[in-house]
Amino acid sequence: MQGPALPQLLLGLVAVAIGITLAGFAASDAIIKAKRSNDTITVTGSAREPIEADLAQWTLSVITQAPTPGAASKALTVASAKARSFLATSGLPATALSAPAFSTESVEERGSDGSSTGVVIGYKLTQRFTVSGKDIPRVEQLAASLGKLLEQGVLAAADPVQYVSTQLADARLKALDVATRNAKERAQTIVSNLGGKLGKVRSAQLGVYQVVPRDSTDVSDYGINDTTSRSKDVVSVVSLTFAVS
Repeated sequence: MQGPALPQLLLGLVAVAIGITLAGFAASDAIIKAKRSNDTITVTGSAREPIEADLAQWTLSVITQAPTPGAASKALTVASAKARSFLATSGLPATALSAPAFSTESVEERGSDGSSTGVVIGYKLTQRFTVSGKDIPRVEQLAASLGKLLEQGVLAAADPVQYVSTQLADARLKALDVATRNAKERAQTIVSNLGGKLGKVRSAQLGVYQVVPRDSTDVSDYGINDTTSRSKDVVSVVSLTFAVS
């Protein structure tokens, strides 16, 4: 009486096995599709945008020292007048010159070991003049003729001429545009050669801008803003992640 039940049981087991197998194929296919949908490629693009400085800045410091504040102040008045006359010879407009308030520093006596004794022996006054103009050759010529002021007995110190571009913001945008297109072209080339298709951008990351002398390879994690050269490059780096199918 129990013999016929065996084939039914076998049929049931076979059906279950087929169901498990089909489910396994379905799960496997779902996993493959899921993996494909998550495929991405990350490519870095870079670009250099040439730019020229259109503004020059130069700082001149006039220094006087005397035993008393009054004497130091009178000496600074004379020295500053000579400095103003010297700066006027540049031919730059008066608006190109600024003179912030002067600074005062007490001078202390030094012992044989070089340390301060705490005794004030004089006062040092410093007047800074800043020249800023778009006539770069005139500013450079003025800086190069500092010796004429020193010949008048004026104690002076000067910083190197700094070169600034007022079009830096536009140059950064242009460099970013080219760097972005460069990253996309690289990604397209790689994916096409592998037989795939490039999808939409998943994420983008902009690197720190570098403003460096023309053709320089210098980089910094914090970015570079060069003011030593008239001809510069704005370097932009961007990293793009694309979907791939």
